[in-house]
Amino acid sequence: MSLPGPERVTDALAEGSERASSSLIGRLLSGNGPGHAPCCDDISERLRFAGIDDEARALLREIRPIVAVELPGVLDVFYRHIRHFPDVSRLFLNETVLARARQMQIAHWDLITQAAYDSQYANSVRRIGEVHCRLGLEPRWYIGGYNFILARLIARIGRPKAAWRLGREHRMQRAA
Repeated sequence: MSLPGPERVTDALAEGSERASSSLIGRLLSGNGPGHAPCCDDISERLRFAGIDDEARALLREIRPIVAVELPGVLDVFYRHIRHFPDVSRLFLNETVLARARQMQIAHWDLITQAAYDSQYANSVRRIGEVHCRLGLEPRWYIGGYNFILARLIARIGRPKAAWRLGREHRMQRAA
């Protein structure tokens, strides 16, 4: 698959074509953009850009069991919420499709909180980007979805009375 050069990306974004932009952005974010190898050559640079250092990775691994407990409830709220948005809800034709998407979300968040950021993670992210692209899911929806889920996870993880937090408040704020 040939990849667009920076000028084509800029042109597509300037034209305002969200579907075209989604396709280009998906390919660029998945590590398959101009000058990028198809796997995970630039993961360390992406982690550095995002501020995910060894301490943050350790904290993500530490909150992994809490995310595993809290995520299903957050996803229940999320999938109820998107039913109110036809541009997104059209993608979930039945409960089987919704259940599959939910399971894929759980698996993806588990990879995130494993914090290995290896080829398995890179391949997972690439597959997710390809699915979003194939479905024509515009960036505004999947970025908004990530924000919706992450904000609720942070709120649940950061609850002041959560027993697991005792003595870990500062470290947990850093993880979030």
